[in-house]
Amino acid sequence: MLNYLALAGDLEHDPAIQYCGNNHDQPQATFTLAFQTGKNRTGRIQVTCFNRLAELVGRYLRQGARVAVAGVLDQQQGETADERQCNGFQLLARSLELDETDSRGNTRLTPLESWLPGQQVSGAKPQDHFSKGGD
Repeated sequence: MLNYLALAGDLEHDPAIQYCGNNHDQPQATFTLAFQTGKNRTGRIQVTCFNRLAELVGRYLRQGARVAVAGVLDQQQGETADERQCNGFQLLARSLELDETDSRGNTRLTPLESWLPGQQVSGAKPQDHFSKGGD
């Protein structure tokens, strides 16, 4: 079984949309999610959404939106300009829920697809984004 992570927080900036694939027809949305890790500490992680979920994120979410995101944690490895090894993490989103507030200040999380009447979102499947041959 793959790892699975759920985080709630706020979008630091508007999502960035790009189109990938051979025909540039596969949308990908990325944004930074800021979340509280302690009394006076804030953590940040890059979130990447694919396909229909990416389209909806790009169309309806803006800086400051409060969301809950669930998906697979992915480690990235690389080198800096001075050839030092560095590691980073990103969250590959499978589902996303909006944090709505009613007139009394009560909040509730609503799946993005139910927030958009008549639209269904199929989240990204990890096997669509990882190379074959390993879990």
